[in-house]
Parts: sequence; structure tokens; C-alpha cells
Amino acid sequence: AEDEALAKSATRHLGDVCDTAAERFAKLLAVRVDVHVRAALGDFVATHRAALGFAAAVERLCGEQCTALRGTLAAQARAFADNSHDATKQKLQSTLECERWAQAEVHPRFQAIADAIVETSTSADDAAALKLGDRVDSAAGKPAPAIVVDGAPFRTVGSALLLVELLGHYVQLVRYFPAIAIHLLPQIVDALSVFNSRSFQLVLGAGAIQLVGLARISSKILALLSQSLGLCIALMPHIRAHLAIQLPTKHHGLLSQLDRILHDYREHQNKVFAKLVSIMLDRVDNSEGMQAALSGAVAVMPGQPSPYMAELVKDAQNLHRVLLPILTREQMEDVYSQILSGFDTKLVSIYSSTNYSDQRVSHRITTDIAHLITSMMQLQPDSTQLCCPQLAKFAQNISSGGMS
Repeated sequence: AEDEALAKSATRHLGDVCDTAAERFAKLLAVRVDVHVRAALGDFVATHRAALGFAAAVERLCGEQCTALRGTLAAQARAFADNSHDATKQKLQSTLECERWAQAEVHPRFQAIADAIVETSTSADDAAALKLGDRVDSAAGKPAPAIVVDGAPFRTVGSALLLVELLGHYVQLVRYFPAIAIHLLPQIVDALSVFNSRSFQLVLGAGAIQLVGLARISSKILALLSQSLGLCIALMPHIRAHLAIQLPTKHHGLLSQLDRILHDYREHQNKVFAKLVSIMLDRVDNSEGMQAALSGAVAVMPGQPSPYMAELVKDAQNLHRVLLPILTREQMEDVYSQILSGFDTKLVSIYSSTNYSDQRVSHRITTDIAHLITSMMQLQPDSTQLCCPQLAKFAQNISSGGMS
């Protein structure tokens, strides 16, 4: 009985000692919270893991969970994430304000981040965060013209590469602190939203012209923006996978926040492509230059296109030359199929309203149409689609007198 009483007393005293140790440790952490939340990620992780190890050791001794200490650790992890997010958001906004929308070289560091995000997205192992950090720290080599995700190259701008770096940081936080994944999700969405909304204002909204003194929003700027958006679109499913691994199943519905921002990015990218198409189609109008060409007021060598059509074709060729190194083959085909469809519809409408019964006018129209179709077919030698079928039929009809 005396031994039993002694054992109970020792257990009680051990429990008291453990409670006191855990309580004082929690207070020490609380006192140093301002230092901890501003620490580098590696330092904070080391401190956090050491504290978790202490909590686990105390729990093994006393047989009870250190609720207060673990609560303090979770609160500090959230505070660290909040402080990190505020700095991340400010850095991204500042970089966007200074962005000149020129193509950026891709340092191996950024490629390493993208590779690690993709390669570790299906792994539930805690080493995923360590692997991401190790890959980035060991990255070396020459800069590349494009960053590659899932085998697809993206030529992009500096602010988009910064966003990749920031997304890599968020992935590390999700992996190091799975308990706060639900807290990190809206922060990731917020960072993605900042880039999407501000880039829209600066490029499609033309804000960069006044902000950084760009002469105009060129087709190359639009193309680079489309690929910057495409880069984020390619990474988002992998970011989602990282979060899905760490979130409890009952909270997977919250991932719809990422699905919505993915939809917004795709809509934005489609608007950029539509702008590229409109740049060319805006050059097709019933202008004085076209009327002068059709009326014969402008002298043209036999068999040569009118100055109006020569300029239109030259613009289309120049746009193709700018876009070709930047857009994917599928995107090029889609953009130019829309441009040619617009040429087809608008030019037929203009030509139909002219007096093409005049032989000189009909000859000018057929020569211009032939030049346009031949030139556009050279831009898409592998296309199986008939180029400007309405224009081809129109030219055939007026040549045979079928529309006179």
C-alpha cells in the first residue's frame, strides 16, 4: 500500500512538473512570437519542430496531451503564415507596378521550384517540403528562355516568375504545417487573384502605359501575358493536389475556391487571345484607302495587290512572326483561324457593297483576294482547313460573271 501511494504521489508530481514545463514553454513561445513570425522559413520550422518534439516528449511522460502548448504552436504557425502572406502580397503588388511586360530569362531556380511543385504534388510524405527546398537551393546552370511545366514551355514575364516562387513558398508552408492548410488556402487564392486582377488592369486595361511609360500595349505584351496566365493555369492543379493531401476530406469542398480562380485565369487568357484577334480585324474596314484601291484612284502594277491589301497582309505576317515563338501551336491555330474567319466575313461584306460589275474593280478584288489567301496559307502550311472560303467563292463568282 505504501509503494502504491508513493507511485501515485510520484505520478502526480511528475504530471505537475510536466504541466509546469509545458506551460512555461508556451509562455516563452508567446513572449517571442514577434521574433518567431518574422524569422526565415527554415529557422521557424526548426523552432516549431523542436517545440513539437518537446511537447511529444512531455506527453509520453505524463500520458496527457499538451493542449495549451500545441495550441500556442498552431497559433504561431498561423501568425507566421499571415505575416508571410502580407509580405508576399506586397512584394507581388510592387513587382507588378514596375512590370514592363518584357520576356524574362528563367533562372534555374524558378525551374527547380516549378519541377518540385509538380513532382511532389502526389506525395503524402513530409519530405515533399524538404525536397522542394533542396531542389531550389541546389539549382544551377544557365538561364533558359522558357519555364517548363508538365512538358509545356512558357515564355513569361518577371512578375509571373515571382508568383511561381511565392507559390513554391506556400506549398512548403502547406507541407510543413498541415494543420493550418485550411488557413493557407484562401491566402494562396488571394495571391493568385492579385496577379490575375492587376495584370488585367495593366495590360488589357492599358494601365501600364501611364504607370511605367509604355508607348502602347503591343501584341508581344499580350502574348507574354497569355503565357504568364498559362503558366499559372498549368501549376494550379498541382497546388490543389498539395492542399487536398493535407486537408481533411470533410474540407475538400473548400478547394472550389481554387477551381473558381482557375476559371478566372482561363477567362482572362481567352480575353487576351480575343484582343489579339481584334487587333487584326480592326484593320479591316471600308476605309478611304480601300475605296481608293477599288476605284482605281491608286495606280497598281498588273498582278500586284493594292496598297491596302499589301499592308493588311504585312500586318498579319508581322503578328504571326511575333506570336509564333511565344504561343503554343494550338493557340496559334486558334487565333489565326479566328482572324481568317473575320477577314472572310468582313471583306466579303465590304466587297459585296462595291460596284464590282466594273471590270477594273472586279479585277482588283480578285487580285487582292488571291494575294490574301496565298499569303495566309503560307503562314499555316499544315492546316487542312480551307482558307477564307467565302472570299474564294466570291472571287470565283465575280471572275465567272456569276454575280454580275
